[in-house]
Parts: sequence; C-alpha cells; structure tokens
Amino acid sequence: EDASTAEPIIRELIAPLLIGMSLEDFSKLLSKIENATIGNSFTKAGVEMALWDALGKCENLPVYSLLGGKNRDEVQIKISISGDGQQIADGYEEARNSGFRKFKVKVGHGRTRDLPRFSLLRDLAVADSYIGVDANCGWSRSEAEHCIEELKKMDVAFIEQPLDRQDYVGSHELRSFELPIVADESVFTESELDSVIREDAASDVSIYIGKSGGINNAYQMANKANKNGLGVIIGSNAELGIGTAAQLHVAAACSRLSDIPSDIIGHHFYTEDVLEVPNDIDGLVAKVNNQAGLGVRLLPEILRSFR
Repeated sequence: EDASTAEPIIRELIAPLLIGMSLEDFSKLLSKIENATIGNSFTKAGVEMALWDALGKCENLPVYSLLGGKNRDEVQIKISISGDGQQIADGYEEARNSGFRKFKVKVGHGRTRDLPRFSLLRDLAVADSYIGVDANCGWSRSEAEHCIEELKKMDVAFIEQPLDRQDYVGSHELRSFELPIVADESVFTESELDSVIREDAASDVSIYIGKSGGINNAYQMANKANKNGLGVIIGSNAELGIGTAAQLHVAAACSRLSDIPSDIIGHHFYTEDVLEVPNDIDGLVAKVNNQAGLGVRLLPEILRSFR
C-alpha cells in the first residue's frame, strides 16, 4: 500500500460511505470502513485514526479515554539496528546518541550473517545489555534452532518472528528454548491471533495500528491477547507523528504491555516530522499526551496543502 493505492480507495470507496454521517454513529462508521474493501489495512487505519481524532476533539477527550481509560503515562521503547559490520556500528552509535539503550537486531539471513551481527552489537553495547533479534520470517526451523541456541549463549533478550508467518506449530516448538517468542507477521488479523493463542505459538504479540486496520482493531486484539496470557508490544511501520500519536493512545489504554519494550519511535526514523510539536520520545520512553483526540497538530504549511 502507498499513496497511489490509498488515495483512490479513500476517495471512491470509503469517503462516499462516511460523508453526511454523524460521529454519534461511531461504531457504524468503523463498520463501514472495515467493510469498504478487502485488505488495505493501512489505508483503512489512516481514515479510522482521523475519525478517532475528530471524535476526541468533539468530546474534548483523549483517544485513550474513548477506548476505556489510561493505564500508563509512558511506554518503554527500543530501536532496530540493521546491516553488517560497520553498518551495525554506525547504527548503534546513532541510536545511542539519540538516547536509546534497548535494541533489536534484524536477522533472518542465515547463521553466517546473523550471529556476527548480534555478537558485534553485544560487544559494542557492553553497558546496554538488552538486545533482542527480529528474523522477519527468515529462518527455517533448523536454522532457527541453531541460531537461537547460539544467541542464548550471548544473552539474547527475545526472538521475534523466527519462522514463516503461518508456521504456528514450529513457533510453539521453539518455545522450548525458554526465551520470549514474539509473533509479528503472524498476527495481522484477529483470526490469526486466535491461531497463535490456540497453538501456544508465542509468549508475546506485536500489534500494529496499520497492520490491524486501525485503532479499534488494534485495541481489541491487544485486549484478547492479554486475556489469553500474551504480552503486547506496540509495533511500528516507521510512522510519522500522527501514527505515532495513535500508537501511544493504544499503548496507554492497553491493560498490560509486554516487558519487551515497544517500537513507538516515530520521528527517530526521519529528518523531519509533520507535527507542530513532536511526540515526546527520548529514546528510553515515549510519553502519552493528555490532549483531546490524538493530541497532535500538523504543521501549518502541511495543513494548508489539504484545504
């Protein structure tokens, strides 16, 4: 999904269903977005976030209050480091200079690349002992078993999405290593979350607003995960400021977040953001704002371009 696909879907399929309706019919609005098209979860999420923001501003309430209330004021966060050799070293230096002290390394390329990546970051981050890995579905079962065994010796904190997204049984078997296993690509929909729960395929799940199709779906899935004993991580698709604010409101309303830090890192991926005032993220925590709606405003020059 990108702007070239999102814009016609919004203009031709979603907008005609919403124009003229009242925000008082909020659940009906959400249903209309959900049923407007199959898939296109990120496009739906963008429109749905705008509706939550509008409702919050009309009610003079933060979105987390509309979801049921605030359970935390700040969220522990981490950042991803990618590449090999000097790229790892440079990425670590930039992240540390930005305040980060908890990390995950992108792996899934095979033991000859993955283990040196982790080992290098472990050597660099002597004082920053919290490092997990994210394989993004890249390992076979045998490769996962070998790598996890070696990573465990280097004090890896967690293993994210080690296997194919539908290999719930294999993921369950990897839990025998007694390390946190995080399901990410395995959990786009509620039915996929049900499969993770049924197969006991993970200790934690990474819930995204974009991946889930909006704030409501993300929040409902997080609640279901919690009720079934799973920790919840708020995952990231490198959101700009509005999406980051939405992440924070869902994180604030969740009954229980995982001990594994979330990925609410927003503007740290960019040289410029789109907000008048950036979200309050210092590398250690992301802080929840208490203003109405999502609590953020676009830069005036960007806002003018939509009028």
